[in-house]
Amino acid sequence: MHTMVKIVTMSELAEYLKVHPSTIYRLLKYSDIPAFKLGSDWRFNLDSINEWLLKLETAHRKPAEPIRPGNGRKRADRSPASAIESIQPVDFKL
Repeated sequence: MHTMVKIVTMSELAEYLKVHPSTIYRLLKYSDIPAFKLGSDWRFNLDSINEWLLKLETAHRKPAEPIRPGNGRKRADRSPASAIESIQPVDFKL
Protein backbone atom coordinates (compact mmCIF):
# COMPACT_ATOMS: atom_id res chain seq x y z
CA MET A 1 0.00 0.00 0.00
CA HIS A 2 1.40 3.41 -0.95
CA THR A 3 0.95 6.38 1.31
CA MET A 4 0.61 9.82 -0.15
CA VAL A 5 3.51 12.13 0.65
CA LYS A 6 2.55 15.77 1.10
CA ILE A 7 5.12 18.06 -0.55
CA VAL A 8 4.71 21.81 -0.09
CA THR A 9 6.28 24.95 -1.54
CA MET A 10 8.10 27.71 0.32
CA SER A 11 5.00 29.89 0.62
CA GLU A 12 2.83 26.94 1.69
CA LEU A 13 5.32 26.01 4.40
CA ALA A 14 5.52 29.62 5.58
CA GLU A 15 1.74 29.67 5.86
CA TYR A 16 1.72 26.27 7.62
CA LEU A 17 4.30 27.46 10.18
CA LYS A 18 2.73 30.94 10.35
CA VAL A 19 6.02 32.70 9.59
CA HIS A 20 7.29 34.97 6.82
CA PRO A 21 8.99 33.21 3.88
CA SER A 22 12.23 35.02 4.75
CA THR A 23 12.21 33.06 8.02
CA ILE A 24 12.16 29.83 6.02
CA TYR A 25 15.12 31.04 3.92
CA ARG A 26 16.99 31.88 7.13
CA LEU A 27 16.26 28.40 8.49
CA LEU A 28 17.58 26.90 5.25
CA LYS A 29 20.77 28.92 5.57
CA TYR A 30 21.49 28.46 9.30
CA SER A 31 19.57 25.38 10.37
CA ASP A 32 18.97 21.78 9.45
CA ILE A 33 15.38 22.19 8.28
CA PRO A 34 14.56 19.21 6.04
CA ALA A 35 14.20 20.37 2.44
CA PHE A 36 15.17 19.56 -1.12
CA LYS A 37 15.48 21.51 -4.33
CA LEU A 38 13.36 20.80 -7.35
CA GLY A 39 15.09 22.76 -10.08
CA SER A 40 15.77 26.10 -8.44
CA ASP A 41 12.82 25.94 -6.03
CA TRP A 42 12.79 24.59 -2.49
CA ARG A 43 10.27 21.89 -1.56
CA PHE A 44 9.41 20.42 1.82
CA ASN A 45 7.98 17.08 2.89
CA LEU A 46 5.40 17.88 5.60
CA ASP A 47 6.04 14.58 7.42
CA SER A 48 9.75 15.46 7.65
CA ILE A 49 8.91 19.01 8.78
CA ASN A 50 6.62 17.68 11.53
CA GLU A 51 9.32 15.27 12.74
CA TRP A 52 11.87 18.12 12.71
CA LEU A 53 9.49 20.33 14.74
CA LEU A 54 8.98 17.56 17.28
CA LYS A 55 12.75 17.19 17.71
CA LEU A 56 13.08 20.95 18.18
CA GLU A 57 10.29 20.99 20.71
CA THR A 58 11.73 18.17 22.81
CA ALA A 59 15.28 19.55 22.57
CA HIS A 60 14.19 22.85 24.15
CA ARG A 61 12.41 21.28 27.10
CA LYS A 62 14.22 21.07 30.40
CA PRO A 63 13.41 18.53 33.08
CA ALA A 64 11.25 20.06 35.80
CA GLU A 65 13.02 20.88 39.04
CA PRO A 66 11.32 19.98 42.30
CA ILE A 67 10.19 23.00 44.29
CA ARG A 68 12.10 23.26 47.55
CA PRO A 69 12.11 26.09 50.07
CA GLY A 70 14.51 28.76 48.90
CA ASN A 71 14.40 27.42 45.34
CA GLY A 72 12.87 30.47 43.69
CA ARG A 73 9.50 30.06 45.33
CA LYS A 74 7.34 33.12 45.35
CA ARG A 75 5.31 34.35 48.28
CA ALA A 76 2.15 33.15 46.57
CA ASP A 77 3.57 29.61 46.68
CA ARG A 78 3.67 29.62 50.49
CA SER A 79 0.85 28.38 52.64
CA PRO A 80 -1.29 31.03 54.40
CA ALA A 81 -0.09 29.76 57.79
CA SER A 82 3.58 30.25 56.95
CA ALA A 83 2.80 33.70 55.56
CA ILE A 84 1.13 34.71 58.84
CA GLU A 85 4.04 33.30 60.86
CA SER A 86 6.46 35.47 58.91
CA ILE A 87 4.67 38.72 59.87
CA GLN A 88 6.79 40.78 62.22
CA PRO A 89 5.21 43.23 64.68
CA VAL A 90 5.84 46.86 63.87
CA ASP A 91 6.27 49.53 66.53
CA PHE A 92 4.92 52.84 65.29
CA LYS A 93 6.12 55.92 67.09
CA LEU A 94 4.22 59.10 66.51
